[in-house]
Amino acid sequence: MKKSVRNSFYVIGQPLLVNLIGLPAFAYVVHRLGRVAFGQMSAATALVAIVSLWGGLGLRPLFVKRVAQHPEDVEQSLGYQMTLRVLLNTGVAIVSILIGAAIRYNTTIQICVIISAACCILSTISSTFLDTLQGLQRLRAYAMINLIAGIVITAFQVLAAWLGQGAIGLSATFLAQPATVLVLSWYALRRQSVHLRLHFDLSVYRELLRDARSIGVAQIATGIRDRVENVLLPKIAGIADFGSFSAATMPMGRLNIIPDGFTTAFFPTIAQAGKNRREDATPTVVELMISSLVVCIPIAVIITYLAGPISHILFKRQDHPEICTRIMQITAWMLPLRGLQLSMGCALQATGKHKQTSHLGVAATVVSVLITIFMISQYRLMGASLAWIIRPGISVLFLLPLFIGSFPASLPRVPIARILACTLLMGALLWYVSTLWKLHLLGVGVVGCAAVAIYIGGLILLRVLDPSALTEGVRRRLDKLR
Repeated sequence: MKKSVRNSFYVIGQPLLVNLIGLPAFAYVVHRLGRVAFGQMSAATALVAIVSLWGGLGLRPLFVKRVAQHPEDVEQSLGYQMTLRVLLNTGVAIVSILIGAAIRYNTTIQICVIISAACCILSTISSTFLDTLQGLQRLRAYAMINLIAGIVITAFQVLAAWLGQGAIGLSATFLAQPATVLVLSWYALRRQSVHLRLHFDLSVYRELLRDARSIGVAQIATGIRDRVENVLLPKIAGIADFGSFSAATMPMGRLNIIPDGFTTAFFPTIAQAGKNRREDATPTVVELMISSLVVCIPIAVIITYLAGPISHILFKRQDHPEICTRIMQITAWMLPLRGLQLSMGCALQATGKHKQTSHLGVAATVVSVLITIFMISQYRLMGASLAWIIRPGISVLFLLPLFIGSFPASLPRVPIARILACTLLMGALLWYVSTLWKLHLLGVGVVGCAAVAIYIGGLILLRVLDPSALTEGVRRRLDKLR
């Protein structure tokens, strides 16, 4: 397999393993807290998340691109980047706390906001270190750090729930993840002889912000678009229903690591391949799109099939698990659209089209926000759920003309019809079995595995996947283990 695909499995596989391990822990935490307490914690996290959009301002993609293209200047770039980001996010933390007090959240939520604000500053430092590793293409270390951090926070969350700490205790556990990432990523960079030396220069900061302003505006607009329901739902539907929505969408939020991991792994490779001529990056762009769709589409089918059993694990009968089921079945289809959106955006930004991409992103965001507000005001929970799949679809439509113009040979080489044919075969099996028998959890798992095996077999038969390349990749890994 090619290096970028191999890196994708490093970036995706280990965090996905954490999520699989963490799924029972997540279910236990939600079950212990209930809809109200989980909604309180989610409301605080959502507030800080939407304010923290002003703490990045588009700096990350350009920083990763610069490190990938000019690794010899990594220490200087890291010093300026770290100082600027910490200053920005310290302001974000203060503003978040003030807003929480101004809108008169109850005491529990306000304490959770303060904790989340502290977590925001810590995450800024750790994410800057991780971005440096990504730019240097040290993705095995990148993935291992996220794996360890994920295990640590999972353990802390289970402990907090078992001790009955409630929303405040659960919020405090989120500090464990960035703290772990900070220590391990700092150590990984030290081993690469990369040392952090903070640099303070207002003229450099102005230049960095000026270069990133188009991306920053697009990211802020996109962030508002993706989080608008987290601001409106607690007030419109109430904290309890918002707790159901947060729990139902949490698995999909975690599974975002898949399309995000593919773009993380492919971004430096596309940037290098298209450094002189954009057309030279076309094979890598096609590889990114195929990889993302092949993985994301069947996951949406599986989540739709498993939504009922998962919801009854998360919530007791009095907490209305059927609400969670409906939300999960709708929002599952966000993932393949998100994969397509991120793949197109990654290819365009990595090859110098970041300004045009940002302008299109802002336009798509305005349309998406208006639709989301209308859907939530009219249909509440179901409207917010439908908005989850409408938003990435609108972004894809806005990016499509620019993407086709930049990579005209890419889309015809993506075997979307064959991928969908395999997906329909997989979905037909799951639907047929679900209409005949009401299976217990073990039976559901067996049928799901059989459907995935049929899907993979179909991909090989239709030559979407190359079995010789897969075999060669496995053989090389075994040879290394020996």
